[in-house]
Formats: sequence, structure tokens, C-alpha cells
Amino acid sequence: MRATCSVRYAGRAEPQLTLVGQVTNNHGGKLGVHDVHLSAQHDKDTDPSIHGVTGEAAISQANVAPGTWTLSAPELPNYRHGDWRCVITTGHGASAQTTTATGATLALDYDQKATCTLAYEDLPRAKESRLTLVSVVNNHHGGTATAESVPLSASHFEAATSRTVTVSGNSGSSTVTQADVVTGDWTLSAPTLPQYWHSDWQCSIDGARATRIANGTAKAGLASSLNLQKGQAAVCTIVYEDSAPARLTLVNTVTNVLSGTAQAEDFPLSADGRISWMAAAASPP
Repeated sequence: MRATCSVRYAGRAEPQLTLVGQVTNNHGGKLGVHDVHLSAQHDKDTDPSIHGVTGEAAISQANVAPGTWTLSAPELPNYRHGDWRCVITTGHGASAQTTTATGATLALDYDQKATCTLAYEDLPRAKESRLTLVSVVNNHHGGTATAESVPLSASHFEAATSRTVTVSGNSGSSTVTQADVVTGDWTLSAPTLPQYWHSDWQCSIDGARATRIANGTAKAGLASSLNLQKGQAAVCTIVYEDSAPARLTLVNTVTNVLSGTAQAEDFPLSADGRISWMAAAASPP
């Protein structure tokens, strides 16, 4: 009697690897997951690496060779990230088992699927200097404006993010009183007020002698912006003065040389014109 025996081997599936980047912006950061390029390299140089951004097919359930993989991702300016966290599923169906691993080195075998995630978080913006904006309003000629009614602002252009940062508020408000600001050049602005003239900005850094700064647009002979260095505190003041009211007197003189009898009061006088207030660059009367 003869018997024939055979052994059947079930095929084993190649490992699959998915790379995921997460970006959280709690402090004004502008980057997203598509700014994070992820990659994995097999320890054998003959095996191809995988790379891409979150959601791309190249790094989503990619069939890879078994063995040891090194995961990598870039450092992003003004962001921090934790360790890689991998969820590894071994087997199929009801018998599948799930484990977790941390770190940039991942060992994969047949019948395993891994999803590896790296989370980024933006850093709080560096606040390295302090800036105070002050307006002084003097009313000597019946003016009614107050310092609290004059909006003040300072703006700074960030080359790294291509955006303009602005602090603004009325004199005495918390938004422009010892405001935490980044270092660099700040442009100062305050409005013109009808029937008022105003000075240039006067800025004192760390209590030193004040320096004149242009209001808004550049002005000949003045610094166009305030430059703040790390750790410095600046107080910048602009002064408004109400203008004295204009006065006009009309006088006529009548001379009767040839026996005329008219008097000055016989000739009514009048003046007609347009009032124009020059507040921006005027000087006090």
C-alpha cells in the first residue's frame, strides 16, 4: 500500500508601511502636513526608500521589504516634534495582534502592517523686547481731543513668514503698554487730527535720550523706523497741540481830499475763502 503526502505552504504577505505627519498650530504657525516630507530607508541600500507627504500613495500602505527601516523627517523652523510612534498590526482577521513602538527605527516582517506618525507643534513666538506707545494731547485753544481717542500702532515685517505683525491701541491700553514684541525694525503710526499739529515720534530705549522717529512714511532727516534689539524696552511718544484759532480784521480808510463826505462805515467789508488745516507736518504757531 502506498500513500502520497503533500505539504501546502500559505503565502506570506509583504509588509506594508504608512507614514503620517501631523502639524498643530497653536501659536500662529502657518505650515501644514504638506510641508512635511517624510521618508523611510531600508538598512540594505539595495532596497528602495519610500518618501512623500501625508496622504500620497508612495507612503500610504506601501509594500516594502522585510527588515529594518529608518524613518526620517525634516526639522521645521519654529516647530518642534516628538518621536515617531508606530502602530504595528501582525496577522489577519480576528487573530491579528497590534503592538506599538517608538523611535526612528522600525523592524518589519512578513504579514505586518505599520502606520508611523510624527507630530509637529509650532513654538510660542519669541518675545524678546518691549514696546510702549504714548500720545500726549494738549488743548490750549479750546480743542477737545484726548490721548485716549488717538489710535496708535507699530508694525513689523517678518521676512521668514512674509507677514506683517502689528500692535495697536490707544495710549494707556494694555495692547500698546509694555507690549511683548520681536526684535527688528518697527514702523510707528499715528493719525492726523483736524485743527491739531503733532510732533515726530520721540523714542527712548532703556531710558536713554530720546531719538526722533518718523510718523508712518519716511521723512528727511529722521529715522524711518525704530530698531529694537534683544532685551530692549522702548517708550515712544507723540505730542498733539491744538491750533490757535485764526483771526482776521478788515479795515478801510476813507480820505476826503476833494470835499468828499463818505465815511469808513459807508463801505461794507467782507472776506470769503476756504479753510485748510495742515496737521501732518506742521509746526506750532
